[in-house]
Amino acid sequence: MKRHRICIVGSGSSGLACARVFSSDDYNCEPTVFEQNPFIGGQWHYDPDGLSETTAVYKNLKTNIPCGVMQFSDFPFQNSDPEAYVGCKDVQDYIIAYAEKHQLYQYILLNTKVNSIDETFTVTYTVPIDKENEMSKRSHQKLVMRNENYATYSEQFDAICVANGHYTEMYIPNDIPGLHSQTFPIMHSHSYREPEHYRDKCVIVVGASHSGVDISSELAPIAKQVILSMKEENKNQYEAVLNMLRQNGKELCTNYLSTTFSIVPPIER
Repeated sequence: MKRHRICIVGSGSSGLACARVFSSDDYNCEPTVFEQNPFIGGQWHYDPDGLSETTAVYKNLKTNIPCGVMQFSDFPFQNSDPEAYVGCKDVQDYIIAYAEKHQLYQYILLNTKVNSIDETFTVTYTVPIDKENEMSKRSHQKLVMRNENYATYSEQFDAICVANGHYTEMYIPNDIPGLHSQTFPIMHSHSYREPEHYRDKCVIVVGASHSGVDISSELAPIAKQVILSMKEENKNQYEAVLNMLRQNGKELCTNYLSTTFSIVPPIER
């Protein structure tokens, strides 16, 4: 019986779960996982330099749901209380351990970026020349082009599973007056990694959802001033925001709130 060839785009937690299922004896499938990075784990890979376009976790990030809720059904977190909120490094190590336990690396092509998928399930992907030798020869692949930097191949599959997540696109409004002035640096929370870079500086954090509140709580103890800008309809959540800051376990932060922390209406466009 013909084995169904499955293309999986992305080796984060969802992509690895798909690879685990399709590689099991329950299905007559042959999965291939395309990963553009040199690592697996998707968003949970910590990049201390903030240079990766696909990862956004920061050094002190902890999960906002217990690990017992977010774990794979067939692979519990090791040495962790199911009610615990674990750090991003713990999640990263957990995902790697999951891939190793189920021997998923044999299906993963690292440093391989999917460029297009057409209606015939033909996938076009690119591999850096210096990484091409690391990819074993594939009977179904066809060389499209090669230059001094990259080789591009095409390959047809029976089914496609897109598991590349939705947190890689940064959104920064372009219609805020003065946004692009050179007076001060502007960055998205996607590129934030640790608070030390903002010591003794005045920082405006725009947005009071999970990332905005969490980052503000990290900055408050060491920044000269932190201004958290939130939407008008969220002003009634003032106390809730303060409680969230206190629950982060940073007593110094709450002690500093009266002198270094402000909550203001959103920046007007």
